[in-house]
Amino acid sequence: MLGSVHPSNLIATRGPYRYAVPPSAGLNWTHNGGKGVEMVYRGTGSSGAQWTESRVPVAAYNTAAGAITMAAAGFAAGKNKAYGQHLNLPEYYQNVFELLGDASLGRPGDW
Repeated sequence: MLGSVHPSNLIATRGPYRYAVPPSAGLNWTHNGGKGVEMVYRGTGSSGAQWTESRVPVAAYNTAAGAITMAAAGFAAGKNKAYGQHLNLPEYYQNVFELLGDASLGRPGDW
């Protein structure tokens, strides 16, 4: 997948605010050190309600360990919203340079 991680490859771990990524998924967000990456949760499957959208910044990622750590405050706020809203797996990522123009996740001409 050209260094991209499709959201369906993420695995929620026992530790708070973290996802595990299988080595085969290709976690490789090297542009700008991965800074500014956000996971977007929207719709019923991703956030529990059709009318909501949450954006949570990625605090850190570790390619060798295959781990993505979310910003604790943002993730906690998203998991504790009212009316049955929650965070499951993200719908998509924002600000991941490596996904621009990716054959499976992007579109030619992305910018």
